[in-house]
Amino acid sequence: MLAAAMRRLSSWWFVAAGLSAAAIYTVAPLTVCVAALAVLALPLCIKDLPRHEHRWVTMIVVAALVARLVGVAGLFIRNLPNHDDQFVGATAGDEAYAMSRALRTRDILRGSPTSKYDYFVAFDEYGRNRYVTALTATQVIFGPTPYAVRLLNTLLFTVGALLLYRLCRDAFGDVAAGGGLVAVLFWPTLFAWSISLLKESLYFFLGVTVLTGAVAVLRRPRWRSRATAALVVCASMAVAHDLRPGAVALIGSGLAIGWAAYLVSVPKRTLATAAAAAALVVAVSLSRPAVESLVIQRLEAAARTHTGHVFTIGHDYKLLDAGFYRNPGTPASSTLTLTRDEARGSSCAPSPVFSSSRCRGSSSRRASWPICRSSSRGTRSSRCSRWGSSPGAGATGSRRVCSSAMRCRRLPRWR
Repeated sequence: MLAAAMRRLSSWWFVAAGLSAAAIYTVAPLTVCVAALAVLALPLCIKDLPRHEHRWVTMIVVAALVARLVGVAGLFIRNLPNHDDQFVGATAGDEAYAMSRALRTRDILRGSPTSKYDYFVAFDEYGRNRYVTALTATQVIFGPTPYAVRLLNTLLFTVGALLLYRLCRDAFGDVAAGGGLVAVLFWPTLFAWSISLLKESLYFFLGVTVLTGAVAVLRRPRWRSRATAALVVCASMAVAHDLRPGAVALIGSGLAIGWAAYLVSVPKRTLATAAAAAALVVAVSLSRPAVESLVIQRLEAAARTHTGHVFTIGHDYKLLDAGFYRNPGTPASSTLTLTRDEARGSSCAPSPVFSSSRCRGSSSRRASWPICRSSSRGTRSSRCSRWGSSPGAGATGSRRVCSSAMRCRRLPRWR
């Protein structure tokens, strides 16, 4: 009798759990999928550890996840006054731009009422990368999910941190690896990036995956395991290719430098000799006019891209002299150039404002940039105005974008 009653009670509990999961999935489908992925992925990252180590690593990871859940909940509560059909998950910055672009593209694909400005943002070449494409696909499949995307980024960042912990544990021991894990998971800046709507979590995960795969290619005894690891490295590099300009070069050079350091790190004398030789090669190379010209060209391209960032909604941190921002323009249309002294200052002293210099940057044509402004306080109506560049507009940085800059459209309900 007692056993039968317990079985009936257990069946009722299973039914209630299933109905609750179905209700939650109806409201937030991506959140349920992220939770299922976490249940599958996180235990795999800490398996085969000794019991005591498994216990405290689990405690660290659980504490990090709880802290991030509290952070996302805090963002939800803080944004309560902005929760309407125009809200994109953030009030300003790159987060609002990325989500707004994804949701505008979703509306275009679904045939919802749109405007010319929606097409302008959705198909703009500037800022296009695979993260925006993945974010758009997520919004199309699961609907508007600004907070669930934060949870997905949290999961990617946590898995990347655990993979990095396993690598450091094999090289430096559990104590050093544990300290690094705590620093990565709870460092304030990394904590904020891990729960954002931006691509940093995905980029961190891909970078750690490449490093893990490269180490596996060198250490695995079987050729099949090495081939699988090599495929993982290639796939991760392909995905990271356009997440950030020069991502493949950065990751590849990091791996090459690490491998070279590993080869010469056994004898200290060999390491010191190699470091001195490398410094000598760099100094001699930079003294050659052809190499110097190539470096200046690369710095000029980076400066043009940076000025494009400054005149894009969500970017306002200036690194060059004020004169370089007089004429807003895209990187393709900019004719900005750098002298040798300016290039040396930009590469050696990256401070917010460099020493005063004469502006030699100009744009072949003056561009006007669309900025969305709310028409009146307390209303949802908005209008898109355009402003033309003026001689002092970029220098003073006086343009202001209201918090509704990314909300000049009607969006579906958020989740």
